[in-house]
Amino acid sequence: LKRMSEYDTNLSASLPKVAVIMPCYNHGKYVQQAIMSVVKQDYPMKSIFVSDEGSTDDSYHQITRLFERQEQRNDVTLGVVQNTTIVLSKNPDPRGPSAARNRLLSMAWGSDMFCMLDADDFYLPGKLSKSVMVMSEDVETIGIVYTDALIYHENKNLLIREYREPYSRQRLEQECIVSNTPLLNKKALQRLHHLYDEGMRTAEDWDLWLRITNQSVAVHIPEALHTYRVTGKNASDVVPAA
Repeated sequence: LKRMSEYDTNLSASLPKVAVIMPCYNHGKYVQQAIMSVVKQDYPMKSIFVSDEGSTDDSYHQITRLFERQEQRNDVTLGVVQNTTIVLSKNPDPRGPSAARNRLLSMAWGSDMFCMLDADDFYLPGKLSKSVMVMSEDVETIGIVYTDALIYHENKNLLIREYREPYSRQRLEQECIVSNTPLLNKKALQRLHHLYDEGMRTAEDWDLWLRITNQSVAVHIPEALHTYRVTGKNASDVVPAA
């Protein structure tokens, strides 16, 4: 696959706009690494939408420390890190991970594609450019692009390669074979009656993947392009309940 950095910069404006969706709850220890893993991606047309979901640690401060310049617009802070725009907000009414992602998706709705990332995980090089190029092969049909991952067990200092299966609707109905950091097509999301189900406390991402693939397909890239950190305090376990 040709790396996006090889494209003439004059073509950048014609590339799909990708918004990375990142809820953050008490991940001050990790959130800078998560953000910088996006900033360092070789895909030029990207932005990051981060929401501090009622953190009681220094998450918000750790994020703003990265900003080279910033300005306040209504209830959000716009920051810039190495030419990547970060839209940072504080959620005064956190209601769990599904509501957080839906809120960020609505804020980023002007983008063409959305890529998920929890604030305690991080992308590996090529995650965005390779995912976008696969999606762009058929934007009317492909709704999800997902990849393999590296699983880092922090307490054991153990790194394991996680292999994901090629997409099969039958297998997706049996098991959540799609990873937690997929690239989502706005066209596919527009066909849905709702995005993440805010009434679900577990498997809300699996539910969304199933509904997307009722009308679109998912495509698997057999390469580890993100790292999932196992800490015992992952976002799905600790984001405040409604």
